[in-house]
Amino acid sequence: MTEKYLYFRTQATIADDDGTGESACFPLSALTGMVPTADGTLTLFFASMLNNNGDALETNDVIVSDSVQLTLTDDNTHKDVIEALVEFFSSARQNMLIIGDDLSTATEYFSPLISGVGTISVAAVVAS
Repeated sequence: MTEKYLYFRTQATIADDDGTGESACFPLSALTGMVPTADGTLTLFFASMLNNNGDALETNDVIVSDSVQLTLTDDNTHKDVIEALVEFFSSARQNMLIIGDDLSTATEYFSPLISGVGTISVAAVVAS
């Protein structure tokens, strides 16, 4: 089976889309979980892109991971968004899945349940 990839963009202007905090693409297989982090925010966590297997900083430290925040259209609809994401992942035929794109000339979201992409966090390389 071919891998699916999840695309996110926070940058509204195409000419300024040039940083890791502005757009990112993660393989679906790197998704490790989703959790509400505010009434109107769902955060998706991914195995670290830049750190081998999300290695811990030190013994007993938290595993390094990347994350993307999705802004919910309506507060406290986290479960609905999670269900919609799972359905989207399993039913999509294409390999590139646009979860959220805040580009001002062509905003695109996988569902009307989200209204934007919040912070994209790609963890910096951790020295061993």
